Amino acid sequence: MVGKSSLYRLYFTLNTFEGLLALFTIFKEPSMQGYAGLFGYSAWRLALGAATLSFVCIWAWLAARAWADAAWLAKLDVRQGDFLSSGHRLLVLTLLLLAGIGLLSLALVAWRTPAVHDYQVYAPIFVDTLVIYEAFWAAFTRALPLVAWSLAILVQTLLFVLVNFAKLYRQAGFFSATEVATTATITYKTLLILVITLLTLFHWLVLSLRLRVFTSIPGWYWEIFSRPFSLRDGFFLAMVAVSLLGVAFVLKNPALSWRSLVVLMLIGIMLQLGFGLVDGKGMEAIRQKYTLSHHRSYALIAADEDITPMQVVREYEARFGYKMFPSTKPPGVLMLYVSLGKLVDRLDPQPTSEGRFLALTRFIAYAFPFLAFLIVPAIYAFGRILAADVDAILPGMLYVFLPNVILIPLFLDQVMYPLLFMAGVLFMLLVLRKPSFWAPFLVGCYFYFALFFSFSMLPMLPLFLALIGMDYLTFRRQRSWLDPFKTIFSLAAGVLLMYFAFRWLLNYDFIVRYETAMRVVRNFDFILRVGETPPETFSTETIRPSLNQVWGAIRLNNIELAAAIGFPVFLLFLSGAVRVLARLLRRQGAWREAAMTAFFLTYVALNLYGQVQGEVSRLWIFWTPMFVLFAAYEIATLFPRRTRAVLLLVAVQLITIFLTFQFQDFLV
Repeated sequence: MVGKSSLYRLYFTLNTFEGLLALFTIFKEPSMQGYAGLFGYSAWRLALGAATLSFVCIWAWLAARAWADAAWLAKLDVRQGDFLSSGHRLLVLTLLLLAGIGLLSLALVAWRTPAVHDYQVYAPIFVDTLVIYEAFWAAFTRALPLVAWSLAILVQTLLFVLVNFAKLYRQAGFFSATEVATTATITYKTLLILVITLLTLFHWLVLSLRLRVFTSIPGWYWEIFSRPFSLRDGFFLAMVAVSLLGVAFVLKNPALSWRSLVVLMLIGIMLQLGFGLVDGKGMEAIRQKYTLSHHRSYALIAADEDITPMQVVREYEARFGYKMFPSTKPPGVLMLYVSLGKLVDRLDPQPTSEGRFLALTRFIAYAFPFLAFLIVPAIYAFGRILAADVDAILPGMLYVFLPNVILIPLFLDQVMYPLLFMAGVLFMLLVLRKPSFWAPFLVGCYFYFALFFSFSMLPMLPLFLALIGMDYLTFRRQRSWLDPFKTIFSLAAGVLLMYFAFRWLLNYDFIVRYETAMRVVRNFDFILRVGETPPETFSTETIRPSLNQVWGAIRLNNIELAAAIGFPVFLLFLSGAVRVLARLLRRQGAWREAAMTAFFLTYVALNLYGQVQGEVSRLWIFWTPMFVLFAAYEIATLFPRRTRAVLLLVAVQLITIFLTFQFQDFLV
């Protein structure tokens, strides 16, 4: 113990003297005139010095006790050894020390970077919070001795642990295959949690300080603003309490699946409508989120024009194909609004177009939130089909706490398209269980029907093909090599039948409509959205994005998606995708891994296709069920006892939703 006693004494004494040096540096020079107070120092300097002095006193007491009481030192060493030898605490402590050293080192490097102090560089980023930014770095400069001392303590603690507990690292079996695997899992889990924490805190800072970080990315759509805080924000605290209680009920009662699904659906509806209360206008705030957007054009057409749903489809190109928003959609969107307009007009007749518009938008403000969360049972059924051993309720639970799902109400992107997409994938999974001719044929018919409402459903086709391929690779011993081709043939037959039926009976040509829509969308996204000058052929030819443009779109779209669904869910999605691919490559995966690989590869293809750039928080909501599926799979893998982890994640997501609502929102 003689050697260990010396090590403890050196450790405590060194930290004490370094603290005294930091304290001396803090008070080395008096404060500037105008800020000086007691003893010639500012209040901030005195508070900083008092905090540093308190830490110095603690280290000084430890050093004095170590030099004076050998018995106490021996007991301390035994207690620390017992604590760190239990489980994997030594590894976790080492990782935390390394993380702390890395963070403080990055902070010091950032402080030494000239651009951080260059007004011309930081002023455009911190437009709304310039005073806060400059005050932060001024405070950081004053606290530099304390920061440097903290870094020294972390480095010395790491060295102390490595030397004092070297026996624990060298114990028999510590580096066995099982131990290494367990250690790698804990290391990965710790690092993942650390990255999630840092990026989430960064996102919260960007929102709350209204930093021009995301908006500086070319093509970023969502603007920064600030809602004033009020007593109505108390409604949000009530929503948090109800949400956490509901989630706790669902987690504690896994057998009550239908009750749990109803609870989750009601939570989602409560959150959507509840932010209307926080806004102060109630249901009118929800309605105005749609009516004050450019996308109200569909409801305006339904209220203004005396047209039947069938006329919408037959005369779409001639009457609406040239208008800005209808030109980017298939006829199903406008047909749906016209049909709803006719229904509402029968229930509540209005003599003017303004009255019909008000009645229609009030109807959808009350009806659409209930329709929007029918996706939750579909996600649950999806999880049950993939694998019964996974908690199938968890993906749907995560879905109702996605910021873009809650804060983009009344838009078909959120109300209808996720359900259309999930229904198609569910049908395909059921078809692959029992191959036949008619089942894939009907799926092909459904696919074309879904395309009639949204071109966003197009990724279903490559997803279907990927699922067919993965199904054959997984069950090739039970399948004939002709089975995939038969399924594809049946699928194609259904698509072609619907194509010609719509063309001949309804005068709707998907190819013509899609080419027109993509010309408008791509030319806007890759030229106007990023501020480039339109070419002479802008209105007649569709741009073909270059590799650099596609890469820029991939970067923008994924950063935007991460912020829109929450960085924790997005990072869990990526982590889950890596885990699934690794298991499949090691031939350890089953049908679940094969199917999820098909989902991820389709997402990669969606990015590489280069169809859109920006505004994917709304446009790609249809894909969010896949994000929560991967995230739930990863949570179930990393946290066998996941109640606390899920409750914490839900709380974090709710904070992100509130900050997004308060400082950005999704105002289309």
